[in-house]
Amino acid sequence: MSFYGTSFSFDGISCEEFGLMLYDLDSSTQGESSWATGTKIKEERIPGRVRSIYYGKTEESNLEFTLIFGADEHAARAGEPIDRYEMQAIAWWLTGPDDYRYLQIDQPDMAGLRYRCMITDLKMVEFYGKKWGFTCKVHCDSPYAYTLPRSKEYTVSGDTQLSLYSPSTVNIPYYPIITVEVATGCTAFSLSNAKNGSGIAFADLPASVGKITVDGERGIITSAAGFNLYPYVKDFSFLSVLPGWNQLAWKEGSGSVTIEGEFPMNVGG
Repeated sequence: MSFYGTSFSFDGISCEEFGLMLYDLDSSTQGESSWATGTKIKEERIPGRVRSIYYGKTEESNLEFTLIFGADEHAARAGEPIDRYEMQAIAWWLTGPDDYRYLQIDQPDMAGLRYRCMITDLKMVEFYGKKWGFTCKVHCDSPYAYTLPRSKEYTVSGDTQLSLYSPSTVNIPYYPIITVEVATGCTAFSLSNAKNGSGIAFADLPASVGKITVDGERGIITSAAGFNLYPYVKDFSFLSVLPGWNQLAWKEGSGSVTIEGEFPMNVGG
C-alpha cells in the first residue's frame, strides 16, 4: 500500500463513519507500490523468418494490493479498541457486496480517481490482545484505476468536427458510452475517430428512433423508444478513443451527442 492519505471510502461510504483511518504499520514494506503484472506478448514465429510476427500484448492479471486500516486517533487516545459489534458492521460494509464496488483514497494525487474492486482476505490486527485494526486485499476488475465519470455534449448537424480529450494513461482503445439524441426525421448518421479509424454508423433508422445509447465495450445498443437497433448498424463496429486528443467526425443528420467515460489510469496501488 503506497498511499499516504489517512481516509478512504468504499461503496460510497467513508471509513470515518466507522471511526477508522488508514495505517502505515511498517514503512519498510508499505512503501512498495503494487502494479498489475503479467503482460503477455502475443506473437508467432514461422520457419524462414528471422523476426517474429507481433500481434499485440494483453494484461493477464488484475491489480491487487493490501490496505491496512484501524481505529482512528481519537479512539487510540481514548484507549477504545474495536469491539465485536463494530467488527461485524465493518466486515459487512467491506465484504458484503457480491460484485465490484468503487474504492477512493483521500489524498491530493488521487483526487478524481477510484478503483473498481472487491475486498477480500479481511483480517484483524491486534496489539497486546486488543483489536485495533484490519488488513485486507483489494482485488480490482482490471490492472488500472479510473477517472470519475466525465462527459462532454456536442450539438451536431450535417458534417461536424468534434474534439474529445482522453486523459487515459493506458495506450489501448477505450470505448466510451455514446448517447445520441437524433432530430426528428434523422434516419442515418455516423461517428468516427480519425486517430484510430474506429467508428459506428447507422442507416435506415426508424424516423421516430429518438435517443440512442451505445456501450461499445459491451456491444450493447439501446433505444429509448424500444426499437431493436442492431439491424440498422453498418459493419457492426464501435467508436473507441486513444490517450490525448481525438478528432471525431459526425456525418449526416442532426441532433446532439454526449460522450461519457471513466478513463483507465495506470497509477498502481
